[in-house]
Amino acid sequence: MSFEWKSDDNAVYTADEGSRVIYGDGFDKLLGFSFTMDALDCELNLKINADSDCAFMWPVATEFSESKKTNINVQNGTLVISPERLTPVGIIGKTGEKGNRVYITVNDGAVLKIKDIHMVTHEKEAGRCDWKVSGDLIMNGGSYDSTSAFKLLEGGCWTLNQEYVNLSGDFVIDSSSVNDFGYCCLINAANLSLVGIESVENDGSFFIKGNSKVKISIDKSPISEYAGEVSIEGWVILQDKAKLTFSSFKRDSDINISCGFELRKGTTELTFGEAGKPCPIIFDSSDVKSGRYKGIFNFIHNQVDGNGGSLVFINPADNFFDLLIKGDYININGAPATYKKDYLAYPFKQGGVESVVVALKQ
Repeated sequence: MSFEWKSDDNAVYTADEGSRVIYGDGFDKLLGFSFTMDALDCELNLKINADSDCAFMWPVATEFSESKKTNINVQNGTLVISPERLTPVGIIGKTGEKGNRVYITVNDGAVLKIKDIHMVTHEKEAGRCDWKVSGDLIMNGGSYDSTSAFKLLEGGCWTLNQEYVNLSGDFVIDSSSVNDFGYCCLINAANLSLVGIESVENDGSFFIKGNSKVKISIDKSPISEYAGEVSIEGWVILQDKAKLTFSSFKRDSDINISCGFELRKGTTELTFGEAGKPCPIIFDSSDVKSGRYKGIFNFIHNQVDGNGGSLVFINPADNFFDLLIKGDYININGAPATYKKDYLAYPFKQGGVESVVVALKQ
């Protein structure tokens, strides 16, 4: 009997089915029911019919249940979820009805592709979307606005190419694997929001650790006049040998930072800008009076671990260095740091690219 998607069963798609395309008005799962993809070297493509406006609801529920779980497991093979055709409004994928969570797992070697779908939290009292990714998670087109508890584990790669990305919840990135672009996590968006909710083990809203290499790129939007908006309302934290590159197509991309960036133990590297693009963050002489960006870069330092982390600003504005050392932008353990006494900053030029580097005084 060939495989059929049903909302009220615990289904397993195996290699016996081969690679298939299945059409449907939506691919829901009722609370307490799950789906497992276990088909090595096979691809299952779930195609949402052209006249449908909802790709899936995970789970469908009329009430909250602590004991009933809904799991979407991609153990082997490739699972693709996409609409039959694009529409001006777009198609929605909903998660977390009535406070219930959906648990999504992508195993090492497996692939989950979500294409041209606006993935959203269903309602205000909705539960989270819990991710554990040690394979490949690829989100192209659409948007992501689903409250999440997200863990990218060793072996995992996460690629987002979307118009609007709202990472609301807690995200832990801990993978030394890299995609074709050289990163374990690559986010390309026209509008980005990072919002911390509960803080996983007090690690903040976006925690990058181990040997993880992450790039967040804010690029032009072909359809939105608001392209370049960035809001950081939780802490972005780096630890160990983690590297984060923050890139944008324009200076000061309407960045609103209410928390900031924290460099913990290790030789972390936080870079703003890249060759061919301007430094996306700028300082102004009024910043000290207004408190804008005050203490947004916080180094955690103790006598045992020290801190070999660095900030790198590529292609900064002409007055960037002077404003940096005169402002209150650098903290150590939450307290204001002083240039030359506590930290060093120096401009340098390599290959025609000008940069400013900041590191603690050792």
